[in-house]
Amino acid sequence: DDYSKFVILQKLTDKTRSTVEEAIQKMVNIYAGYNFKVKQLRSDHEAVFVSCEDFIQSLGIIPSLTAPEHHEAAVERSVRTIKDKTRSLIFGLPYNLPLSLYDFAIRHVASCLNMVPRTGKG
Repeated sequence: DDYSKFVILQKLTDKTRSTVEEAIQKMVNIYAGYNFKVKQLRSDHEAVFVSCEDFIQSLGIIPSLTAPEHHEAAVERSVRTIKDKTRSLIFGLPYNLPLSLYDFAIRHVASCLNMVPRTGKG
C-alpha cells in the first residue's frame, strides 16, 4: 500500500496462474476486511502476472505492469527491507534459529513493520 506502507505477505507454493490469482484474491479480501478497496495492482512484468491481467481487471483493479526488464521499485524496496530486518533478527539471536522457523521470523518482521506508522516515501 503506497500510503500506509501496509505489508501483506503471501507465500506461494509455485508461480502458476491459479496460485497467483488465489493470492491476489486473498489480498483483496484482506483489504476489504479493513474497508479498503484495491484500486491498482503494480507488479514487475513477469509472465504469470501478465497472464493474470484479465483476472485482475475482473476484480475492478487496474493492473500496472512495469516495462519488460524493469522492476517495481516500491515492491523491490519492501522485499529488501523485510529480508534485511529478518536477517538482523536471525543473526542477532544468541542461538541458531532452525530453518523450519524462518517463515515465522519473516511473518514477525512484517507484523512489526505493520505496527509502526509509516506514510509517504521511504
